Amino acid sequence: SNVLAWLLNPNENHGFGKAFIARLNSYIAKDGLVSDEVAFKLLTMKYSDIVVYREWQNIDILIESQKEKYILCIENKVDSNEGIGKELKLNQETAEEKEYKKKSQTERYYYACSKSDGLRNDSLDKSKTLQLFVYLSPREQCPIEKKFIKISYQDLVDYVLEPYLE
Repeated sequence: SNVLAWLLNPNENHGFGKAFIARLNSYIAKDGLVSDEVAFKLLTMKYSDIVVYREWQNIDILIESQKEKYILCIENKVDSNEGIGKELKLNQETAEEKEYKKKSQTERYYYACSKSDGLRNDSLDKSKTLQLFVYLSPREQCPIEKKFIKISYQDLVDYVLEPYLE
């Protein structure tokens, strides 16, 4: 996840600029994984104020842009299954918190990113923000939360990384 976050951050010193995040968005847009309207937005982004976070609320990679009104949440499953209710540690739980703990990782991450005060940048209006959720895994497992887009490691290599490594 650290290397992937580094590559997806156009502000890092890898010399590729926005190439990797633009290519990932292009793959999502062109593979029919999103609507035409979302695809158009992904293909025309400028990436001028991208911020990449690692492990925000246990989300492996969270990418956001205020100017583009864009949020990308990536759950990177290397060699494990989706956990249910293990991250939240509270002394006194409300009924809502107990329900939250019963959710799968992807369900909790979707909730954290889509609630009005969920993100690092609380000034973003979530109702007007493009929110994408990617489930990255080397295996054929699918995310429990259906709003996550399943992308395999092989797809990531073939369509995002390899074109720039040749």
